[in-house]
Amino acid sequence: MSIKIYNGYILKNNDIVEFRNNVIKHIIKIREIKKKFIDKFMEDEKELNTIEKYKEFEELYKRDLSFEITIYPIKDKILAQVFVSNLIYKHEIIDQILNDIGLKFYGYWNNVDPDDFSEEWSQREEDWNEALLLDDDESSSRGCNLGFTIYLANDNMIDF
Repeated sequence: MSIKIYNGYILKNNDIVEFRNNVIKHIIKIREIKKKFIDKFMEDEKELNTIEKYKEFEELYKRDLSFEITIYPIKDKILAQVFVSNLIYKHEIIDQILNDIGLKFYGYWNNVDPDDFSEEWSQREEDWNEALLLDDDESSSRGCNLGFTIYLANDNMIDF
């Protein structure tokens, strides 16, 4: 089974309390980015001038603007996966937020050989296998992922 974790990150300082505090500080910024994205869409879609069309927009796009981080505490580090559903929104969030809240890219994939195979790459494999509860032979998962998810922006957080 190949593993493809293109949205993998690691907490830079391994301090979950500091990470939580940084997330709290950035929630307003995340919601401002979400509002800016929605406002831009509304500006581009002038025909959304009726209540019915507006409700259609709300239902269609509120789920496309979710932003979640699932964290996986493992033996000596904390890994995370970032889930952002809209690509335009994703690039803006990644550029503006992830580094500030203490996350560094830590992806792993084994469907192709990396350009520079190193000891760190092997360590990433071990770390993600542990985080995602994969068996050593990579043939199966133990049936669940034990992570904690933080919902920074989801369908319950849309402001209209």
